[in-house]
Amino acid sequence: MKDSNGIAIIDLSLSPAEVARDIAQACESSGCFHLINHTVSPTLLADVMKEMDNFFKLPLAAKEACLPSNPTDDRGYSAFASQNVAAFMGRRHEPNDPVEKFAFSNPSPTLDVHARPNVWPTQLPNFRCAMENYYSAVKELSKKLFDSFALALNVDTEYFLSRTTTSPDSVKLNYYPAMHEAAGRFAEHTDSVPFTILLMDSSPNSLKIRMPATQEWISVNPQPNGLFVNLGDVLQRWTNDKWVATPHRVDGQANAVARKSIAFFVMLNGSAVIECFPSCVGNGAKYKPISFHGFVQEKMKRLTFGSD
Repeated sequence: MKDSNGIAIIDLSLSPAEVARDIAQACESSGCFHLINHTVSPTLLADVMKEMDNFFKLPLAAKEACLPSNPTDDRGYSAFASQNVAAFMGRRHEPNDPVEKFAFSNPSPTLDVHARPNVWPTQLPNFRCAMENYYSAVKELSKKLFDSFALALNVDTEYFLSRTTTSPDSVKLNYYPAMHEAAGRFAEHTDSVPFTILLMDSSPNSLKIRMPATQEWISVNPQPNGLFVNLGDVLQRWTNDKWVATPHRVDGQANAVARKSIAFFVMLNGSAVIECFPSCVGNGAKYKPISFHGFVQEKMKRLTFGSD
């Protein structure tokens, strides 16, 4: 099953074998898919979007009270156009992304190199609860997806479970203000995680993905009460390029209304080793084994040593 633009729609109510088959096809062809009949309730999806609205409507001073005490923590509030994903991809001299963000992570502290303290607004009595409930629900969904990946890749489900025991994961609320002139809203990039689970509002023709076969950019228009999954660099590396990380960006049309999305970045334990699955070795592994933390650090160097 596919949407009108040819992006796979994965129905999680099907049998495990059918879901694994459909996911494998999608991950090999485009590295992304819609999720329907998943385990996150429509009520929770609506609640978390409502609380997100409430936060970004706060006065700037109230939002800035949620700035992290250490800027490298990447939790709490990030002001409009204060970050640059192009630099993270090694591309310098591109403008900062015109978006506001709020980030949080695992509500339960973990002893992991990537764990950071959360920062919460005090003016919104339901905000923290809604976000923590959303985290828990999507975390459970990520485990189900890992089980499907394991079946598709012919590895034991324990393989992924043992590599995510301390992973803090990361959730980012992205608010794109209304704009008058057409312009990019978020630069082209791939995610440096195994995969990302995305909740979007109904704004049309905003998120774009690049299809590997044609290099054509196509729109991702969300399914009702659906979620969207795109693979990151880690699963591409793990599968020896059999599965593909999805290049994506956010475009803005002239007179575009405000847009909201929530990205749940599924991470690994910092010490988890990324090495080619036996089912994907073929004529030899293309990448040397590396820890997840080591992989992230290599990518972080682009912020300092990025190429022109």
